[in-house]
Amino acid sequence: MSAIVNNFFTATLEASATSTLIVDVATAGFPVIYANSAVHTLSGYDRAGLIGQPWHFFQGAQTNKETLFAVTDSLSTHKTVSVILQLHRRNGEMFWCHVQSAPVVLEPPTDRYAVITLQDISAHMQREQALKQANDRAVEATQMKSRFLAMMSHEIRTPLNGIAGTLQLLADTALMPDQRQLVDLALHSSHLLADIINDVLDFSKLESGKMVLRPQVFNLHALAHEIMDMFRADAERRRLSLQLDLHHDLPPHVVGDAQRIRQIILNLISNALKFTPRGSVTLRLLPLLQQKNGAHDEVIVRFIVHDTGIGISPSDQTKLFSEYHQLGETYRGKTEGTGLGLAICRQLVHLMKGEIGLESRVGEGTKFWFVLPMQVVSQARAHAVHNIASTEPVPRTILLVEDTETNLLIAQSMLQKMGQRLVVARDGLEAVEKAKTHDIDMVLMDVMMPRMDGMTATQHLRAEGYDGPIIAMTALVTPEDRDKCLAAGMNDFISKPLKMADLKTCLIQHQAQTML
Repeated sequence: MSAIVNNFFTATLEASATSTLIVDVATAGFPVIYANSAVHTLSGYDRAGLIGQPWHFFQGAQTNKETLFAVTDSLSTHKTVSVILQLHRRNGEMFWCHVQSAPVVLEPPTDRYAVITLQDISAHMQREQALKQANDRAVEATQMKSRFLAMMSHEIRTPLNGIAGTLQLLADTALMPDQRQLVDLALHSSHLLADIINDVLDFSKLESGKMVLRPQVFNLHALAHEIMDMFRADAERRRLSLQLDLHHDLPPHVVGDAQRIRQIILNLISNALKFTPRGSVTLRLLPLLQQKNGAHDEVIVRFIVHDTGIGISPSDQTKLFSEYHQLGETYRGKTEGTGLGLAICRQLVHLMKGEIGLESRVGEGTKFWFVLPMQVVSQARAHAVHNIASTEPVPRTILLVEDTETNLLIAQSMLQKMGQRLVVARDGLEAVEKAKTHDIDMVLMDVMMPRMDGMTATQHLRAEGYDGPIIAMTALVTPEDRDKCLAAGMNDFISKPLKMADLKTCLIQHQAQTML
């Protein structure tokens, strides 16, 4: 009977397409005592010549020695192992092999033998390698695109800063009605161009996973009122009712990225106004769920922008959050920009662990909504944060470092309107020298300058003991640029084109440090 069984198992192994070795684990080198015909097909070695050879006769110069040791260790300790090794055939050709080894359990019990199976996985490994190389090329292409966009952004923002800044200053002067109309039109166009640049850069950062959220304590009620005030004049011009509805249980102070939440709401309201010929646009905020999470209270806030406009067709609704999508023929003449706005909104909401969607019927209006989880801030903590800075910047001596004539003039004019005393330097080297001879409260530092750039100048100032705020003032706006500025010793980052409101906020946020 045993002979019949042995013959059966031998025939089974011979018929198998899996290369199989049986080795003697009680003898040094674990010699082969059996090899089926598939081993010859795999390796090119004659089976008879393999008998008595160490099991690892397949190894070559490129075989990983640590992985090979794992197999030999499993044989000596009578354990099962499964590894991938690069081996070689008789003709010297290298191939990838899935190697499995298991001890043979016989009756009576013995630890003398082990079975090793070999499977050629070269085709699979080649596909894996091809996929990795394709992925590496895609990552490199994305990085190159990001670097190109960052460079182009800097080159565009520099003259745009001159245009937008000059128009902001001009808008604050006494103008005839027709002159004011032209200035407002040019200012609107400059803001639209800045928004397009920001959309492209934001999408690039989101696409490459480099968008960084900056959560902070802020007043959600105040943010909603501020946004409505921004659109009030536009709504009146369009003869539309602009309404704000804040639920009475909505907590006023929360932690979140106020800038990105503002960006989402601005985009939704801007679209609503464009596609609403009559009626109203309403911003509604309400809490869906408030609960305890550890030591903090959390709230899920639902934001709704509801208009009575022309509505969106079902076919457009399915594509609305896609990249570069703009509405079809029905909406021609109402769309402008990159077609990235809603795609950016969707990705920002998802980055903040929320959801976004819409409901619409053609001719009956549209309701965009998104929900975000946020941490609730107590009144006492919110009051403490608010009292860190006053509501107006105090007069101080600011070292303004800027090499471009137009940008220098604009920054000077804005800062002087806010009552700041200025010391001007035209490059980093001059900034370091003037900091030695003037009592400086704050530094506004351009980054790309001749002779000495802003980051190097910052390092010199810190090395020489200056501990006041140094604010990067630059057209470089990627997260990597910001990180480099902070690593060089700067405290904050304000991007060009400069806006009076942003500059004022920056001064307020950092004045507490100079007043200690």
